[in-house]
Order: sequence, then C-alpha cells, then structure tokens
Amino acid sequence: MEADKDNANPTIINSSDLPSRRRSAPTAKRAGLFDALAPAYPSLVDASSSPEPSSSEASSSSDEETEEIDEQEVYDLISTISDPEHPLSLGSLGVVKLEDIAILPPTSPRSRISTVTVLVTPTTSACSLTTVIGLGVKVRLVNALPPRFRIDVRIKPGTSGTAGEVNKQLGDKERVAAAMENKSLLNVVNNMLATLDQGQGALVQQRSRGWIALLPGYHQGSSAQRDAQTSRLGALAECDQAPGQLGLHTRMV
Repeated sequence: MEADKDNANPTIINSSDLPSRRRSAPTAKRAGLFDALAPAYPSLVDASSSPEPSSSEASSSSDEETEEIDEQEVYDLISTISDPEHPLSLGSLGVVKLEDIAILPPTSPRSRISTVTVLVTPTTSACSLTTVIGLGVKVRLVNALPPRFRIDVRIKPGTSGTAGEVNKQLGDKERVAAAMENKSLLNVVNNMLATLDQGQGALVQQRSRGWIALLPGYHQGSSAQRDAQTSRLGALAECDQAPGQLGLHTRMV
C-alpha cells in the first residue's frame, strides 16, 4: 500500500513548530479614582457611564468594526485539512505555509473585493493529487470566508511538474464546478474536510447548488439559461465514462 503513494515518507513538521497566533495576556485595567467607592455607591457608576448610542450610531459603528481577516486566520482555516494520501494535516506536511498566504486589497476604490492568494506546495514534484489538494483548500475558503474575498489557490512555482495545468484548472470556475459534480472526487474532498470543526466537514454536500453558483453570469441569467448550465455540467461530470473531459489529471485513492 505504501508503494502506491506518491511520497511514502514525507517530511512531517512538529505541531509545536507550526505558526499560531500568540495572544498577549490581557492587561489589567488601571483602577480609577472612584472605583473603590463604586460597590457602595452605585450612583457614581451610573453618573459616569456614557449614554446609550442611538440606533443610527450603533449601526454605523458595527459597519466600521467589520472583522478583519489576516493571513494567520486563513492559515488556521486550511492547515488542519487532511492530506488525501496520508492521515496528516496539510499544515504538518508543509503543503500550506503561512508565508505562502497573501491578502491583497481591492484593486479599485469602488471595489470591496479583496483577494486571498494561497500557494500550495506538494510533498513531491511528481504528486498526482495536486488538483485534489487545491480543490480542498479552495472549497474550504470559499465556504468559510465572507463573499467580499476572492479565492485564488495555485501551486507554488517550481514545486510541481504540472503546476501550469493545475493552476489553469483551479482558476477556471466552470471546471471547478464540474469537478465537484464528480462523486469520487467529491468524496475525497469531503474526507479531507472531515477533520475540521463540527459542521465544517460536510461543506460540499450540496454539490450543484454550491458550485454551479460560482459560474460567471449564473445569477444574471434566466432560469432556462441556468438550467442549461446545470445540464451541461451534469454531462461534463460523467467522469466514469469520460474522465478526460474535465482535464483533471488526478489519481483517486
């Protein structure tokens, strides 16, 4: 069984060496002049408390406090994904690395879309599962991050002999959507995500609804046009009869 693996003895990174967010210890609040009197004289607390903000002020405040997402959070989302070939995480195998994650701001002042770029490093340059791994990472981020983020998953240059072709596949929304209609491939991706927090392992159960909606112009088209796209993807997804039509050079395990 080990001989069937692309890399039977991958390098494993110790969990203590993996990047993690180091939270600073909460600083003690400096005691105020009347803090010691507050329990005995609650009126002092009431008098010094600020008035309740109006509804308009509260809404504007919540808009301004949009949760920021950084590279560490993206890494935390994908590092625990299971490798399709080994019972290890992508983080422990060095397939995903913090330094290979970048968040790019919107390219236009009118745009609110930021781009999350992830470079995937296969454990061997001859890895035949690079597309599957890339799909697993992309599925995880598409479902976990807000829609204001565009997900760009690529194979790191110089790490795979098929990086160019795989990158084209991962960057083509229609081919990704069709790939996720392949039951065998879907099962592999679901198994990769099964080690995530409860409720995250079955992110791609609704295959058609989740991935066909990623197609360009899907929501703008008529219902007949959407049905036509769905039918086309269903035909493309008959991988058991015609696996080459998807252009996904992967080996199912």
